[in-house]
Order: sequence, then C-alpha cells, then structure tokens
Amino acid sequence: MSAISAAEGDGQLPPEPPTVTIDMSEPPEEHFKPAVRAVLKEYAYEDTFEPLFREFNATVFGKEKLQDEDYDTLADAADKFFPTQARELRGISEEFGTQGHYVSYPYLSAWLYAIEMEHIEYPDSSSTTAEDNNECTALLVADCEGNVVQGRNMDRPPAYTPYARPVTLNFDVVNNSNGNGEVHEPAYLNNQTGDYSEADNWYLVQTNYDRWEADPISDPRRTVAENCVKEHGKTNDIKSTWDVVMDCSFLSGVSTNHTIYTSIMDPTYGDFSTYIRYDADDAWNKNHQ
Repeated sequence: MSAISAAEGDGQLPPEPPTVTIDMSEPPEEHFKPAVRAVLKEYAYEDTFEPLFREFNATVFGKEKLQDEDYDTLADAADKFFPTQARELRGISEEFGTQGHYVSYPYLSAWLYAIEMEHIEYPDSSSTTAEDNNECTALLVADCEGNVVQGRNMDRPPAYTPYARPVTLNFDVVNNSNGNGEVHEPAYLNNQTGDYSEADNWYLVQTNYDRWEADPISDPRRTVAENCVKEHGKTNDIKSTWDVVMDCSFLSGVSTNHTIYTSIMDPTYGDFSTYIRYDADDAWNKNHQ
C-alpha cells in the first residue's frame, strides 16, 4: 500500500486549497484583499484568523511582552524598510475591517518579524513545549536525468494547525493580466539544515537539524523520509519521481499532527500541487496510540 493510501485510508487525496488571483499591477493595498475574502467566504473569522492570532498572542507575542508602542515601532520599521509590503498589510487590515473584524496594521506588521521573534524566544523549539519543535520538512529528489522534484510539508505546533489549515491558499500571481503561474505563499518561512552524503547525492532531506547530527528520538522525520526515498530508489522519469516525493511527503512519521499542508513542485515542467493536510492528525494518532 502506498504511503498516501495508508495515510488516507480510502486512497483519496486531501483537498487542494482555493486558488486566488493576486494582481500585482494593482496598488499594493489591493494585492491581498482577495485572499482575505476567499478565506472568510468559506470559513468564519472565529474559526480561522481569530484563534490563530490568539495562539500567537499567547506564545510568541506574549512572551515578547509586546505593548501598543512596540507594535507602532514595528509598523514604523515596516513603512521604512518594506514600504510595498507595508502597503499590502494596510490593505489586508482594511479588508478585515470591511468584513467586520478589527485587525490593526501595527499588529499585522508584527507578523513580518514573527518567525525571528519565535526563534529568539524559543531557540530549541517552536512553541512552549519540547514536543512542539517540529517546523518543516523538505525533500529534493532527482531522477536519472537530473530533473528534480521538491516536496514540502509546512509544519507548525498543533495549537496552530487547526486554524492555519483553512487559511492556506494557492496564489495565481499576475501582472498586467499576464499570468506567472500558480504560486503558493506560505504563512511561515524558515531556514533549516539538511542531510547530504556523496553516496546518496540524488536526494536531500531537510528538517530542523544539522546534517552531522542524528535525528532526536522524538522527531525522526528526516530519517523516515530518507528511508522512504531510498526504498523507492532513483527513478527514470519525472512522473515517477513526483510519485516518490508525494509518497514520502505523505508518509506518517514524515507528516505529523503538526502538518498544515504538503506542496509538491516540479520546476522542469512548472507543475505544482498543494494539499491541505486535514488527514494528517488521524494518521498520526492511529500510529501513535
């Protein structure tokens, strides 16, 4: 049985997120308003953004003890150093207001720095407990012709995942109505280290740990993914490599109850698929009872 079938039970893939057109020819304030509207059209604010904000307020922003003046300082910094992104955030704030929810621009500006704050406050983990130290997993696998397929699991602490999954979107970025292809804009960007060896230089797996360190017993994602890739072996074509990357990305032990979404990317042909991992909790719990 494939990893996908094993994880899904009925062999069905989890849902793909909605695709939203982001028109970069519009003023920056308009860029991401459609994204806010797309989420709130399908899900209540109280089930998505509000609890996601609340969890960050209780952990990262709370531990930083941010006050109103701190948010204002971060907003001023965004205006100075990231003027386009600052205008985009102002537009997002405006759209929340249009939808009946007050989310200030200074508060949103803090999200520009959220990951940096998190790693300062939690240098050894991404949340308040050691068990919540998973972040992301990335796989790069080449076929015999050297074509590479990438898989990426976006992992965050379980306190965030129920609310982050519904706000996952695919973006179709256009400029003057010229499509640039679908682009997935993750909510969190992280720098991780990877495992690499000369003997197995046709694949690379990245998680949270330096390549010269063994996986901790509590978080063997890298080893599980590497073993899965090696078991499949190098393939002769990009389609088969895509299947390997998907299979190993979905495998329970690589995917966990931290996994928000899985993206599979093929730069050779420009193929891109994302799946919201509502299934990951059940598969993880079943294998860890």
